[in-house]
Amino acid sequence: MSNFSSSRRLQNDIADCEKNSDRKIAPDMYYIVCIELCKQTSTPSSSSSTNMVKNLLRTRKDHFALVGYVYDKEIYLLFSSVGEGNHYLEGSHQAICSEYASMASIEFGCRCVVKIIELESRTMVLVYFQTKLFENAKRSAHLLSKNTISKKEIGQFTFGEIIQALQSRASIEWDKIPAAERFGVFYKYALGNNNKEKFIVLSELVNVQEKDKYISYFFD
Repeated sequence: MSNFSSSRRLQNDIADCEKNSDRKIAPDMYYIVCIELCKQTSTPSSSSSTNMVKNLLRTRKDHFALVGYVYDKEIYLLFSSVGEGNHYLEGSHQAICSEYASMASIEFGCRCVVKIIELESRTMVLVYFQTKLFENAKRSAHLLSKNTISKKEIGQFTFGEIIQALQSRASIEWDKIPAAERFGVFYKYALGNNNKEKFIVLSELVNVQEKDKYISYFFD
């Protein structure tokens, strides 16, 4: 009997270890699933990444993303808080990341890394994307410069100085580069008149000072 009790306690301890090793998203948290294709992989065409995001926004009714964002080898999917309910797959980081890693690997035929970023409020979601898009805009400027602006300078210059350097060193006029190439693209799924599907596109730096505009786009 004591051996049975000891075995049961050990089973319970192991079950607790497994449970505690997997972080769970609290119901009141917003979160972003970030899918990063491995660096060894050639950059997917914008259409392939866009098609994956559109399909996920259109078809994943069991795990509905508010918006999707595509930049270079990265895809971001924003999910809402659920109040008193439970997140998809009980909010398990391991289960959600595993599912999206498998999905992306099949889609793009490469290894990928998936991570979850938890955010406690809508304002923090805006701050996150404002920061991320600013970083991505600097990355775009560096690529456009064809190494006439060093990574060190990209890190030290103000954004205005980066734009001036692009013009003077590489003859690149920043404002004439397509917005999608500079900032990446957000996609939001919607139904129009007669239930006709459409995607509302946004390609610009997110500005927290215009909070109402971006709250409406991301969450309404």
